[in-house]
Amino acid sequence: MGSVPTSDDVQTGDQHQWRDDANLLAEIGRCVDQVPMPLLEIRLPAELAERAVRAWERDDEQPLIGESPAQRRTRHRAAALALIGVAISERDRRVGDQIGVDVAADLVAAAIEAAEG
Repeated sequence: MGSVPTSDDVQTGDQHQWRDDANLLAEIGRCVDQVPMPLLEIRLPAELAERAVRAWERDDEQPLIGESPAQRRTRHRAAALALIGVAISERDRRVGDQIGVDVAADLVAAAIEAAEG
């Protein structure tokens, strides 16, 4: 007796194509993952900038045992935040009531992806 398919198991033709597209995007990513990213200027409210710096200063040393894909994604997002934090701590500038800093484009993309869920 087979298992009952869940909504994750049943895929339409479009969903199959999107999965294939996502795999292709991953292949492209493996080809360009060592390409230096251009710097982009971002401006953040001072409070967010200060929290990003604190994320950089935090000492995370928990071993990575049995990490799920969702936990790995969360850890990678936290690492991106910390890298934004180090950029702020090293080269920020006040722009009105905000903090301006140049960060690598891939970190900006990671922040946008995190905002989208």
